[in-house]
Amino acid sequence: MIFLYILRKQIGMHKYASFLLLCGVVVCIYCISVMFGVSNGLYELENSHNINATITVDVGVETKNNIDKINEYVYKMSKKGVLNVIYFTKVSEKQILIGWDGTEAGRWFPITTGSFFDAKMQENAQNVAFVSDSWMVKYNKNEIEIDGENFKIIGSGWIVPWNFEAALSKESTINLFEEDYSEIKYSYDDDMEYVIIPYKCYKEKYLPEQIFIHLRGVTNSQLIKYVNELSDEFSDSHFCMPDNNTDEIFVENQIRYGKIAVVLCLMAGITVIRVMYEWINFYQKDIDILRLCGMTRLKGLMIIYGHWSIYYVIGVVIALFLHYKTFPLLSLIYLDAFPDFYTLIIALAVVYTVSVLCTLKQTLKMTA
Repeated sequence: MIFLYILRKQIGMHKYASFLLLCGVVVCIYCISVMFGVSNGLYELENSHNINATITVDVGVETKNNIDKINEYVYKMSKKGVLNVIYFTKVSEKQILIGWDGTEAGRWFPITTGSFFDAKMQENAQNVAFVSDSWMVKYNKNEIEIDGENFKIIGSGWIVPWNFEAALSKESTINLFEEDYSEIKYSYDDDMEYVIIPYKCYKEKYLPEQIFIHLRGVTNSQLIKYVNELSDEFSDSHFCMPDNNTDEIFVENQIRYGKIAVVLCLMAGITVIRVMYEWINFYQKDIDILRLCGMTRLKGLMIIYGHWSIYYVIGVVIALFLHYKTFPLLSLIYLDAFPDFYTLIIALAVVYTVSVLCTLKQTLKMTA
């Protein structure tokens, strides 16, 4: 075939120019992939952050008396999984008892001593407890009595009202975590105390006043769908969306990092277009001969841009492979994520279109 013959001939005669052209494509696409990958990575991170991915539930009377039902429904409903379901009961003016279903407590507060419940402790409903530092400083015990039963304290954490208030929806009519910060405190004596026990222990004797449903990697539109489903299923309770809209965060990140990608791409792209001009000039003799033999102008354009498409596709594959292989290095600065598929496709199409438009005048003149 003439198409492949000319391609082999051009690569053989102009190895350096072909190599430079391919390298330029790789650099451009790598920059685009990394920058939009940052945007997508941050978006995925935001989608699991407790502030953005927690549904607040003001529990109604009927739901209170059947909390297993809502627990089972939540786990069945969420396709990507549930990180934590947290049940709150205010047992005194200065103490909140929490039933915790999940093992991702580190997303809510730092663990300062010991450890949090593991999956086995949760499953076996072991009498273990995790307390706030304020409780530990005040009582300094390794056991706590809850409703006549002793619970072994396995750890403590820096738990303050803000840990939970930050995720509390403004739509909620209940706030168990309010605390007066108007005065500077020099001790833990007056702080709210938090005691956390496994959900299976909690449900035996306590009814929740409020529930937090912390979901894994959900978009804002998915959250709306889940809230509507839950509201239909448990009509006596009030289900509230998080205050932040992660879809808006995604758009903001796409614009922010898209601008950086454009700047980096332009820096490499100017060189690519310049090399393309020289590379296209190498076709002049072959195109002239083929035109004399009766080849149409359109076929001449198809040969040139067909060859360019091969370079481009190979460059894209190499760039994405390099991006994947450099994940360990990029992870040091939290850039180890691929871009959103549709964003990547659009970006690749735009770069290719721009490269064609920038050289079209020259190729039209050559094939005239």
